[in-house]
Amino acid sequence: MIILILNKSIFFMLTIIISAIIFSPTVNAEIFQSNEYGFSIEYPENWYVDDTILSMAPVSGFDDGGASVVFLSDDSENWNHSIEVVFIKNDVLAINSEGVEYIEKVKNRLIEFCESATFQFDGFECSNHSIIDSKIIEINGREAYQIKEFWTQTYSDGSEFNNISILTNFVMNNNVWTIDSINTVELFTKDIENQINETINSFILIDNFEPDVSSKLPDNFEPDVSSKLPELFIQILTERVRYVPGQIVNINGVVADSNTRPVDTVISLTVSQKDQETHNIVYKQSVFAIQGKFRDQGLNLDEPGTYIINATAPMSSVNTFSFTTFEVVNIFATNAAFISYLGLAAFASLMILLIKVPSNPSKREILRFTCVTIIALTPIAVFVFTDVEIGQGAPIGLVVKPKVSESETSRSIELTNNIIENEWMINLGGTYAGGYKGGLQIPVFVLIFGIAGGYIRYLNTTYKLIKKDTNLVKNLEINNSEIYETRISLLRQSLKDLSLLFLAPLLAIASFFLLQQGGVQMDDLPTLAAVSFAVGLVTDNIISKLEDILGKQKPQNNQD
Repeated sequence: MIILILNKSIFFMLTIIISAIIFSPTVNAEIFQSNEYGFSIEYPENWYVDDTILSMAPVSGFDDGGASVVFLSDDSENWNHSIEVVFIKNDVLAINSEGVEYIEKVKNRLIEFCESATFQFDGFECSNHSIIDSKIIEINGREAYQIKEFWTQTYSDGSEFNNISILTNFVMNNNVWTIDSINTVELFTKDIENQINETINSFILIDNFEPDVSSKLPDNFEPDVSSKLPELFIQILTERVRYVPGQIVNINGVVADSNTRPVDTVISLTVSQKDQETHNIVYKQSVFAIQGKFRDQGLNLDEPGTYIINATAPMSSVNTFSFTTFEVVNIFATNAAFISYLGLAAFASLMILLIKVPSNPSKREILRFTCVTIIALTPIAVFVFTDVEIGQGAPIGLVVKPKVSESETSRSIELTNNIIENEWMINLGGTYAGGYKGGLQIPVFVLIFGIAGGYIRYLNTTYKLIKKDTNLVKNLEINNSEIYETRISLLRQSLKDLSLLFLAPLLAIASFFLLQQGGVQMDDLPTLAAVSFAVGLVTDNIISKLEDILGKQKPQNNQD
């Protein structure tokens, strides 16, 4: 055995020496060699080398796991160019595919990772992803799969980094050695690109080398069949517990080993509809956990009911599973829908009241006041009692937008109740797929305080009108000749009241945007709420001032 190991080491050293002579780089280089994982790679001198991450959790948790072997970078902390060599044991993609099919599956994995990256689970968001080039090449006589991609990395503080990554995979005996180079676009000059390519092209891998994971085990270790697979723990959750038909259900989760270290592995998801007798499976999907985090965004259901999500880890040494439930409700049978029906009925009643004027003035004003009050308070009641998004995929809707916090920059995974912070918004033009970053989003509380202020103003105005016109409190009958005049008066007053009530939240929204332009932050809730409420109180004064300003400008325009 000792002789065999020595012969293997001597052969490996001779291979490195011969290749170093043939494939010498154009710049001064140093060599990193891993006898344990059977490869060597040359890198620019003065680069930072970190091979201590060998002690971290496996990068891939498929069968015997994997490891991030070495991390090379131009700086130990604030690096702009990096190269990481990762070993993956029994890679699923390598087992099930090869050639063009394999490289296409790797490209899809990169796209899925970018789409699923979040502040909550990854510490950053990925956007503007595009594949620049993909090809099958030969490096030192060995076939390699290389993909070049562009992507933007955004952190919760707003900082953005445009990156170009070059991913090169070597597949041998279902194992994969990956060279992953990440570079800042602005500093990725032609010379740097040549330097990175020379480093990648210097990679040498021993034929039929099989890393011996057992060499890491202590002397007193007793083999056990179950020890070949890690014991994993899964936690899954959905962003909310109630959805409407057709709404996308995001399934988020984490997977870790018994030491709470993140593990990359395959997670099987099944969704079944719960009823009294059976559980009918309506959705199946396998997702890949990257750095212990996984997400699925392909589920949307049209049939109302209660559903159960089950997540299992096939590569766990024990029967690992986690589940959660959610409900799909008919949007026309929700509390918000019934409240909206009441508001529409109040509006219809007001129209009937204007057409058929009661002869009793007191009764007439009480009915009108009741109808206007119900119409005004309906939006607030809808916001209070709704717990589902409305118009998630429409240009206008009531949606939940993820709220970014500084704590979300952490990349650590804890098996605790991971709650995603969200904020209710009125969305105008933003898209769900883009995280509602585009378009306009107005916090719901701005509308609520604007409507509340407008309604209190309406109460005060109505009180003054009743106090001024004593005929309204007298039970006097009106004759037929006065009905038309009364109807016109009621119509004017009702239209004025409704227009001011609807203008109150619109002016509050305008004030919200002006405050944002003035530097008021979104988290300054007291200021935004106070201004929204105050604008609702003085809506008629604001309209009067605007009419005065426009009235003064109109004669000047005519003179010009």
